[in-house]
Amino acid sequence: MKEVKIEKGIPIPSRVKFGENRKLLESMEVGDSVFFNLKRDTIWARYYNPALRLGIEITVRKDGEGCRMWRTK
Repeated sequence: MKEVKIEKGIPIPSRVKFGENRKLLESMEVGDSVFFNLKRDTIWARYYNPALRLGIEITVRKDGEGCRMWRTK
């Protein structure tokens, strides 16, 4: 078995709440876009399900050093 090191005192990173993502999506109109300095997969992981629940369609494309998300419907 591979040896595992137990560490103490490591803070738990805060989570992005669904409500914050939802607010951004609701404030966007069709054709609006937002730039993120994140990978495409990270943006999809954060925004796909909230958009689906709201009946909003989005698309994400690489844009320079980050990615851009558009509201398409």
